[in-house]
Amino acid sequence: MPDIRITLLTENTAKGRGILGEHGLAYWIETPDGPVLFDTGQGQTLFANAERCGLDLSRTTAVVLSHGHYDHVGGLEALLKVAPAARVHLHPDALRPKYSGTANGRTQPVNLPYLTEGQLQREAAGCVYNRAPSRVNATLHLTGEVPRTHAYEDTGGAFYLDPEGRKPDPIYDDQSLYFQTPQGPVLILGCAHAGVVNTMRHVAKLCGTNHLHAVIGGMHLLHAADFRLEKTYEVFREMGVQLIAPCHCTGLRAVAGFWSAFPGHCVEVHAGKTFTFMVP
Repeated sequence: MPDIRITLLTENTAKGRGILGEHGLAYWIETPDGPVLFDTGQGQTLFANAERCGLDLSRTTAVVLSHGHYDHVGGLEALLKVAPAARVHLHPDALRPKYSGTANGRTQPVNLPYLTEGQLQREAAGCVYNRAPSRVNATLHLTGEVPRTHAYEDTGGAFYLDPEGRKPDPIYDDQSLYFQTPQGPVLILGCAHAGVVNTMRHVAKLCGTNHLHAVIGGMHLLHAADFRLEKTYEVFREMGVQLIAPCHCTGLRAVAGFWSAFPGHCVEVHAGKTFTFMVP
């Protein structure tokens, strides 16, 4: 059976000689159909870490954006300069202006002009817009918009579509990747602004199962109440997740809860970390 190999090129933490950490997320995913980059971090560590890991970003066949926030799209412009033929998969809302609330009651932009001012469309070899589930290649699938079915989940913060902070941003552009293995589906998250449980249920339904083998990525639980955390752990148990790899925006309290609730199943995640899965 062929393998899928996932390397964390950008993550808040780092381990290994010369590997750098950065608030952001980027995955290099080697598939039988060529390498795919899922998110690009802020762009400050992407190329340096790829070089340290012996990975050639010019081989990128496709770039997938989990959503339009700066810590996931910041390296896109530079990446497309070295991989100009790579197609970019994204939800159209990733191109909208986006803001987050600050401690002083104001807002600040959380997107980048490269996306909001049309430069991406002018420079990319092709943009693939999707709202519905779709394929990136023969192995990797994209969730599209995730239905918001669990009332205890939210976007994980104060996010807005206007600088005045009057129009909440539902972050409909939030989407994740998944693929099948003999042990069950593997889910790769950006920030899970749609809710990690909502995303897990959505992927399980798309795969015709009630089980997920692995969940990797940011879960945006850093502001979650105890009730939400307990409900989340309950669903992980119910769905029999065997490999749990929370990182980036999950939050230390939630990560500690995963390690406590799932001994032997929770693993450390950092820039330079690799995962390998067999695929049918």
